[in-house]
Amino acid sequence: PISVKRTISNALSLIGKPFVWGGDDERGFDIPGFIEYLRAISGLTAIGDKVYIQAAKLRQAGKLKARISQALPGDLLFWGQRGAEFQVTMYIGGGQYIGLKGPDSKVAIQPISGSPVAYEAIF
Repeated sequence: PISVKRTISNALSLIGKPFVWGGDDERGFDIPGFIEYLRAISGLTAIGDKVYIQAAKLRQAGKLKARISQALPGDLLFWGQRGAEFQVTMYIGGGQYIGLKGPDSKVAIQPISGSPVAYEAIF
């Protein structure tokens, strides 16, 4: 089985990598590219190269959590309206996530803000 601990460790190893439009390797990532690369190096299946596609795949798989308070480390957090999600990061626990904020950002740990939706993603 895929380990949440290993997936989080893989994510932490990418801290400081820059945002690059269309990026999906260690030279740099866009927002969904970071998640896809992290899933690939962690032995997880691909879920798509667009944020809204990733959310739709997880919804179709029945992985939506009822509340953000139910998020567990390794879950993916999405911001935006259903079908128009624009941001995805990975929850690491303690009210924090790892991911990119957008252009001119680097992979970093940030506190959760706003009202993301959580999906179980380690499967």
